[in-house]
Amino acid sequence: VAAAATAAAERRRKSTISLRICAPEEGELEVYRLKMTDNLGRVFSQYTASRDAGPAQFLFDGEVVAWEATPLELDLEDEDQIDFNVEHAPRREAVQGRDAGASREPW
Repeated sequence: VAAAATAAAERRRKSTISLRICAPEEGELEVYRLKMTDNLGRVFSQYTASRDAGPAQFLFDGEVVAWEATPLELDLEDEDQIDFNVEHAPRREAVQGRDAGASREPW
């Protein structure tokens, strides 16, 4: 029984999956094939380069996915979807002077 479980785990590790990446705001979906042990950063780089996007997050089940993660580590399955979200950095303001009434200018 243990040998069968080990063999099944090894087959899963060597298998390939189709991973769907979706930009919900744009309604676009792209599919990538990769091995369970491939670094997701490679796919994320291709996806962001095709959109000329700035800083972005990739989310799986609402959680941010690390670029160095693998499908095996995240227990992804064939046809799972990762959502693409362009990070919207908050507008920063610089305060000039020490007074509470000092003028503020956009950063």
